[in-house]
Amino acid sequence: MKGLTSCDGKSMKAILSYYVLPLTLYLNSVVAASQFTRSNITETAAITNNIETSQSIAQYKESILEYESRYGVYDHRLGEQLLGLGLLYKESGQYEKAHEVLKRALLINNVNHSPDNTKQIPILREQIALNIATQNWEQLDQNYNRLLLIYSRKKDPDDPTTITIMKIIADWKLEAFHHKLLTRPYTSFSEAAETYRLIVEQIESTRGENDPVLVEALYIQAMFNSHIYWKKTRSVRSILKQIVDICNNNPSLSDANLTEALVHLADFHLYDAHRASSIKNYQFAYDLLTGNKSNAEHLERSIIKPKPIPFLKM
Repeated sequence: MKGLTSCDGKSMKAILSYYVLPLTLYLNSVVAASQFTRSNITETAAITNNIETSQSIAQYKESILEYESRYGVYDHRLGEQLLGLGLLYKESGQYEKAHEVLKRALLINNVNHSPDNTKQIPILREQIALNIATQNWEQLDQNYNRLLLIYSRKKDPDDPTTITIMKIIADWKLEAFHHKLLTRPYTSFSEAAETYRLIVEQIESTRGENDPVLVEALYIQAMFNSHIYWKKTRSVRSILKQIVDICNNNPSLSDANLTEALVHLADFHLYDAHRASSIKNYQFAYDLLTGNKSNAEHLERSIIKPKPIPFLKM
């Protein structure tokens, strides 16, 4: 055979048609077959999963009927079966059925236990996930209220989830207020404020009134209370004074923390027309920072650069 470099045009076409084109067609067929195989595998897996889910749903239904016939329709043992069935419905995208089954599981739980029992938490979490997936904000708010009732009555200082969950609920209330997600948005604002009052109460009852964990929650409570004018609402001044006391009583908190608290308190005194108290707290903050060169940045940020009043804004 002649080398490719010495072939004329007709010889080159003959070589391409004899060697290259069949090879190209073969490779294309291999790729197509591979894609078809992968597609088949995916479809087969999906069909298999659907069959398995349907079988599992049927088994749960059969088990529920058996429990009902043996123990009655409100027996506490039905709750676990209904939760399992609800999860299967949710995972398969049957949200309406999942909601109805989980609602019944919650009802059975409430019949057999107190309204604040912790056994309903897994059911409520699944309900909340459903509410978010379907954007059912009214039901989401109701389920968050149930969850808040449970966690606000827990008094375990070693349980880190309690405060976290309560903050999530407060954040939801505030988001519902800002975006007008509920029929009564202003109620959401007052409920967010009440949730932070409960958070402060929870920390104080489990960790004490001087725990540094309180500082963040107290600042947020102060922000809420500066916008609410109920007679029973704790004054912003007393909240800020408590933050100053916490910073004074905890060596683990820095001078910057204490300075920030003093400046906030001074700002509030100035806004509330108590100039003498305001100047006194500004002076305390200034003296605290000027005693240490490493505090120069905090000095400039907290005292030298003016800030708008009021300082507490949502």
